[in-house]
Amino acid sequence: PEYAGLVRLTNLADPAYDPTESGGVAFEDGMRHIHAVTRDGEVVMGMDVFRRVYAAIGMEWVYTLTKLPLVGDTFDQLYDFWAEHRLHLTGHEDVIEKVRQHQQKIEELSNQECEVECEIDWDNM
Repeated sequence: PEYAGLVRLTNLADPAYDPTESGGVAFEDGMRHIHAVTRDGEVVMGMDVFRRVYAAIGMEWVYTLTKLPLVGDTFDQLYDFWAEHRLHLTGHEDVIEKVRQHQQKIEELSNQECEVECEIDWDNM
């Protein structure tokens, strides 16, 4: 596709997620509001992420619409509300705690000494 390589998505819940490779965005911050890191290393968040992505893939009309004085402010407020409450509204409010427990389990397992090569059973965590 003509847009290949313009936008790369990062999975915060991936056990290999490393904030230092993603603009220093900690898991909790990334779960609270969407973030993006530009090629220049600038970290942007919220509706600005969507505006920049739409502009990058050639959908400037969406970008322009969300920058109009009243409309843009409304989009910003709606996004902020959704970002703050989406986990509760979708019944996933415990996802942050689950990921913290998952990360703690990974740390515990990686600190264990094994007599033979250790393997982590990711499917049963």
